[in-house]
This record gives sequence, C-alpha cells and structure tokens, in this order.
Amino acid sequence: MTLLLSACSDDRPPGAGAGGEGVGGEGGGGGEVPEYDWQLGEGEGEGVATAEEREGPDGTECAGREGPDCCSAEGGCEDAGAGEGEAGGDPVAASVVVDPEVIDFGFLAAGVVASREFAVRPTGDVAVTVQEVSITWDSSRDFSITAGPELPVVVPPGETAQFVVSYSQAGEEGDEGAVWIRTDSEEAPDLSVRLLARRKEGPQDIHVEPPEIHYGRRGVGAPASAFVSILNVGGVPLAVQGLTFDPAGGPFTLAEVVEPFELAAGESRRVEVLYTAPAEGDHAGALVIASNDPNEAEVRVPLTGTGAGDAPPCLLISPNPLRFGAVRRGDESVRTADLISCGARPLNISGLARGQVFGIPLSNEFQITAQPGWPQVLPAGERAQVEVTYAPRLAGPDLGHFVVRNDSPQPQAQLNLQATGLPPLLEDVALHIQLEWDSDDCDVDLHLVQPGGQFFDCDSDCFYQNLAPDWGVADDFHDDPFLDVDNVQGFGPENINLEQPEAGVFRVIIHYYLDTYDGGDEGPSDPVETNATVRIFVRGQLALEETRHLIETDHTWDVADIDWPAGDVRPIHNLYDFNRGNIPACLGFFRP
Repeated sequence: MTLLLSACSDDRPPGAGAGGEGVGGEGGGGGEVPEYDWQLGEGEGEGVATAEEREGPDGTECAGREGPDCCSAEGGCEDAGAGEGEAGGDPVAASVVVDPEVIDFGFLAAGVVASREFAVRPTGDVAVTVQEVSITWDSSRDFSITAGPELPVVVPPGETAQFVVSYSQAGEEGDEGAVWIRTDSEEAPDLSVRLLARRKEGPQDIHVEPPEIHYGRRGVGAPASAFVSILNVGGVPLAVQGLTFDPAGGPFTLAEVVEPFELAAGESRRVEVLYTAPAEGDHAGALVIASNDPNEAEVRVPLTGTGAGDAPPCLLISPNPLRFGAVRRGDESVRTADLISCGARPLNISGLARGQVFGIPLSNEFQITAQPGWPQVLPAGERAQVEVTYAPRLAGPDLGHFVVRNDSPQPQAQLNLQATGLPPLLEDVALHIQLEWDSDDCDVDLHLVQPGGQFFDCDSDCFYQNLAPDWGVADDFHDDPFLDVDNVQGFGPENINLEQPEAGVFRVIIHYYLDTYDGGDEGPSDPVETNATVRIFVRGQLALEETRHLIETDHTWDVADIDWPAGDVRPIHNLYDFNRGNIPACLGFFRP
C-alpha cells in the first residue's frame, strides 16, 4: 500500500506534504539506492534563534507566530510568544518527544534516494495529537516527507507515530534542513528534527549496522543467525582487512569464511554471524572489523546470547525487512527471505498471510512468487525460503508485511516490506497534466474524466478517491491514469500521468474542494480565493497552460478536452458552481 501523509509548508518542495515520495533501501528494479536505511551519526546541533532574530520567507518577523514559515533548518521551531533569548519549541518536552532529534543522511552521490524514520512519542499519561508535519521553509528542496499516518493522528501513551523523511541530492553540495512537527501539547506544541546530508567525498569512512546484536534465549546446540552490514560512506574505496571474534573460539562464528574485501564509495556488504550456545547460561563476545578507515581502524560489534535447555521453538526471518529499493512502474524487483528455525525444538510454520497497516491490507503490488508447501515442520537450524516480487502500479512509498503463522512465542511474526514505486519517465508518458495553485489553507483538486465518463464517477473519473482506475484493457496499467498525490492544504502540485491513453475524448476538470483549512486549535481558517494553473503536456510537449481565478468552495473549471490519439487539446473556459451533494464515496473512502 502507499501511505500518504498530509503536511503543509509555505515553500514546499515537490513531493512534500500529502505524499512526497521515496522510501530508500536496497537498490533494485529501477533505481540506484544504497543498502542502508539507518541514521548516520548524531550531528552537532545549533542554537535556536529568537523570534526577533528571524524572519519568515515573506520578510515578516516571526515574533509570536507559529508554523513552518517560522521554523527554519538553522534555528528549529519557535513557540508562539517565546521571549528574547529563550529557545522556543524545545523538541525534548515533558509530554512529547521526537526521536531522533538529528537525522544525518551521511555522504550520498547525486541522484541517490535515501530515507530515514523518525517517531513522535508521548512521554506522559495523556495521548498527544500530531496535527502537522512538514519541511521548514528554508530547508533544501531535496528533503521531503514521504510516509506516515494520515493527519491529524492521536498517539496514545506508550505508542509512537512513525514518519519517513527522504533525501535525493540534486546538486554538488551538501544540504541542511529541518522537519517541523505541530502537536496539541501545551508544553511543547512545536518539535523539530534537524536534517543533514553531504555530497560523497573522501576519505574512507566505515559504518556498521546494527551496532550490537542480542540473540536472546536460544536452544543449546542450535545455531541462531543474524546479519551485520558494512558500508563505506566515504568517497574513496574502503579496504576491510579482516573479521575476527573476541574472544576467539567462543560461541560466535561466521556462517562462511570471509576473505579481505574492498568496498567502493557507497557500497555495502552483509555478513552472517552465528551464535551456537554450547551450554545453558549467558554468553558474550564481539565481532571485530578491521579496515583502513583513518579515523576508525577497528569497529567492535558486541554480541550476547543465552543458552536455554528448555527454549521454545524459535523463528528468525532474515533479512527483515525486505528492501526492494526504488522500482519504476512497469518493472519489478525480486527479493528472498529465509525463515530459520533458530531454537532447539522443531518449528511449525502453518503459512503466510497478507498483513494490514492502519486497517488497510498489504498492496497487491507485493506478491509471493515462490514458497514451500505449507504447513511445514523445520528441524532446529533448518530454513525455508520465500520469494517476494514487487511490481508497482502507483508511484510512492509502499510499506507493509506478510504474517508468518508459526508456533514460536511470536505466532504472528512479520516479514516486513519496504519499497518505492517510481513514476514513468516524462518522455515515456503520452499525457501529463499538472495542477498548481497560489494560496495556502485551501484544497483544489485535479480530475481527468475518461471518454464517455462522468465527473466524480468512481470508475471513469481519476481523482483523489480514485487514484488509479482500471481503464481500457483490463489489468493493463499502461492505459490507466494515476494521480501521484492528493495535496489537501495548499499550493500543489497534483499530477495525473497516462502512458498509453485509449482512443476518445478526455476531459480535464478543476474543482475547488474547500476554500478553508481546519487548522486545529485555531479552528478553520478564513475562506480564501485562489488562482489555479493547469499545464497539459502531450507526448512531452507543453500543449496548454492556463490560469483561472477560483472564488469559493465548489467553484469548478472545465479546463479542456483532449482528443486521442490525435493529441488535440481544446480549451473550454467554462467556470461554474458544482453542487456535489451526495457524490459517492469510492471504495469506502471518505475525505476528512
């Protein structure tokens, strides 16, 4: 499934807000994405400027103001009314915190997409509502929010709201930025996450993930497996000179002999480390990785485990998650996972099922394409392999999991999945339609109606309730349109792409869905008028660009008819009020 995050900024980069795209991970399919997805380093924080020291993007002072226009990458967020010399918006508050406070993407080459997670967590006994999440106005446009729950979201005590921020370096230099988070906490309504990224350069720089491994309780004599990833985040080759254990000859070993090897800039390698408990009790050691990193010649990965004679069946899924990387629509990426019986007793696996996230089943873009027959009993130390294929039909991040049903203490274990669908290249798209508007705190929607179809119809109208309808030849996505993002709070853009349109006359319609925005504690904003601009590209060439003034909710603009396959675009210039009344809710979807 594709998770969409509603977010707002006064200077939003493409993809920021309700559905900016790009969850990174292993390269595969259609994009070069490194094999890592963890936080690099801590970074050095900078002092928070006072409201009197900063200005918003429009030149107005930020004193007594809130929101992303008064949050900056350098200074973080300012609480309303923060006095001179006081740091407003402290991200570590008594009632809510954000973790981590600094995200460092490390060294990345231009064009590489990487993603990191951050979490908002209540620290007291009261639930916290996360109202907005966005990139601050002065941040690099290479940062974007790409996944998270629909906002606003209520986070109960003891739970977290997870979000994903992505970075794709477009230039030669490094970048800085910040995420602004608005909550209903009285003590810390504004939180921030500092963002750092640097261009790939020397010298060698080793990074090891995870920093430590805890195997837990394992049956005596039954090997348990875990993986360590070694990454060169520097700009010149890294020589890994050896992998040893301290102490030698203990319960920790490599699954296979690893000779010295070299990692080019940005490359990584995984090694499998086994723990075989020789007797009951606790065991500890360390994996020692030697390299020519001038600043860190040795990296130690602590290892711990406990041998248990009466340990129950154990399931280890490796690798987990399966990272498919960035895959262009029309391509596919295949990954395999091992289901390992890691205890002293046999493991019974009854089967795999599609999981749900926020009540939504795992997208059909993920399919198990090879697996053993179930049920199956795996003796201690044995494994079964599952092959999963990702074939995106929509652009954007896809997250989810398969449930592995078994008789271990985790009977509903999860095989987690991470992937990003990329839109087709613009030169491969026959019809591309773009909508932008010039006002914040309002919602304008883009519609493309199929030949012979109707406005707001659940089958023949491509719009926010019907992101990727099946038009033309059934189950052939090439002749299906898709809306990349439904922007609900201002500016856009919204884009509809269609690779191979069917023959007939398509109609482009703009609908002013809502001329206000419910800003949370402050209540609805004042109604605003806005200017909507539509651009229609036919076979890569701009065929029409027009702007119309929209006055209020339900003001509607019939933009143009597109005759296909001729590619003729005929402007309509028809403005009217549309009474949506009892329009249907497609697939049970209701808009907030």
